[in-house]
Amino acid sequence: QDHAEVKSVNDVVVPNKLGRVVFNEYPISEVIKYIDWNFFFPAWELKGHYPEIFESKAYGVEAKQLFADAQDMLKKIVDEQLITLSGVVGIYRATKDREVIVITDENGTEHRLAQLRNQQMGTNACLSLVDYVCSEGDYVGAFALTGGLGLDDVADAYRSNGDDYSAIMIKLLADRLTEAFAEVVHKMVREVMWGYEEGAEISVDDILANKYQGIRVAFGYPACPDHSQKQEVFDLLKVKDSVAMELTDIFMITPGESVCGLIFADKNSKYFGVGRIDKEQLEEYSANRGVDVDVIAKLIPQHLK
Repeated sequence: QDHAEVKSVNDVVVPNKLGRVVFNEYPISEVIKYIDWNFFFPAWELKGHYPEIFESKAYGVEAKQLFADAQDMLKKIVDEQLITLSGVVGIYRATKDREVIVITDENGTEHRLAQLRNQQMGTNACLSLVDYVCSEGDYVGAFALTGGLGLDDVADAYRSNGDDYSAIMIKLLADRLTEAFAEVVHKMVREVMWGYEEGAEISVDDILANKYQGIRVAFGYPACPDHSQKQEVFDLLKVKDSVAMELTDIFMITPGESVCGLIFADKNSKYFGVGRIDKEQLEEYSANRGVDVDVIAKLIPQHLK
């Protein structure tokens, strides 16, 4: 363990509520204001920050038109219930075993999530998600959420009518709504389930800038790049019992407009990237995962030195 700051029991945030909450058909109208439009325009190959992009000489006119069309499509999505937001979130008891987060579900079953540690020099040197878990007993959140239910049918219908533009638009908006849904669920977790976020409401801008206590990391993110760990979270949350989400054999989620990951309440937690790891850590991670080194190497090739 290279990391000096081992989490103390005094820093553990005790939740109000353990266990899982299922969201079926969450109201899209409540999620729209949490859309981060900065990720919408680049998908149309328009560069610029929202809302300043509307004043851009190069892209302003096109950006305004796209935004207006997006608002029309969002209204249609809500009015005609074209897609559905659903998912599962939970908070569970957790501890750690060296480089492994050990989460215990309601039935006492252990779910082991091995973690990778940053090996670069600099500000995030030696960081791992296990550092945000107290070995004497702690709590970790997990989530699996989708905004893609019903999307393929709608997009296919647009395409078959020769309307590729609307098919692309609704797919991009489903992506944005999924991320916005994740913000709304995380906010509920902080305020209600964990219950540590009290007092004045945090503004939407500050929420989108991650100006709140704790972090929410999805598998495939720089801090936990191994997509195969979604399987552990799907098992932990009993996702398939409640929501029409599946994992493919390469650990992508269907529908594609979905996110799955972990939530930490630690006040010292911050976002970081694992970066590249050496052969020794690869072998240790492989042993901790109980997965062959060659398989792990195929799962995280961009992180190998």
